[in-house]
Amino acid sequence: TRHLGVEPVFNLIWIGGVFFAVVRYHFMRLTPARVMDTLLDHVNDIILLMDEDRNVIFVNDPTVSRMGADREAVLSRPFQEIFEEHALLERELTAMMEGMAADFSSRIHLMDARGEGIFLDVRFSAVTDRYGDRLGVLMVGREVREVRQFKKHFRMTSRETEVIQRMMIGQSNPEISRELGIALRTVKTHINNIYAKLGATS
Repeated sequence: TRHLGVEPVFNLIWIGGVFFAVVRYHFMRLTPARVMDTLLDHVNDIILLMDEDRNVIFVNDPTVSRMGADREAVLSRPFQEIFEEHALLERELTAMMEGMAADFSSRIHLMDARGEGIFLDVRFSAVTDRYGDRLGVLMVGREVREVRQFKKHFRMTSRETEVIQRMMIGQSNPEISRELGIALRTVKTHINNIYAKLGATS
């Protein structure tokens, strides 16, 4: 007579344990949330989700990488430290959350861990529940790479690049001074340096 060894019995117990864990704790189960997280982490765009109080509750992997900080550090940063144009954005986001618009586009600076601005083309959209109540804000952005290439080619400093970006959208020297928190004389110095690097005259 043949005797079954301990091994088949052990295998049956092990398979039963795995089956119980899968059923009981939903291990190895494909859920919409897991699929969504995976998809967002494989999108190269910068994606950020905020609740109605402007707290960041989700960022995808490319955002974490581009900001040069770990995920927890990004999630714990206040709204005012993440966006350089936070005062302007606050007005736009408040209007959107009050139902005056479903979304809006802007060019903004997302501040990285070193305090340097990443210039982005972004779209902010209201996140709603099935009843249409506004729960938060989704931001999807793409870096304006031409700015980085321009900065590298002409050896512009980060501050000079910020001044150029504001000149391009039509801001006056006093407006640039206020927005960047620097003296008007400093703005003029930056502009003179920019012209010199471009080989142009003012």
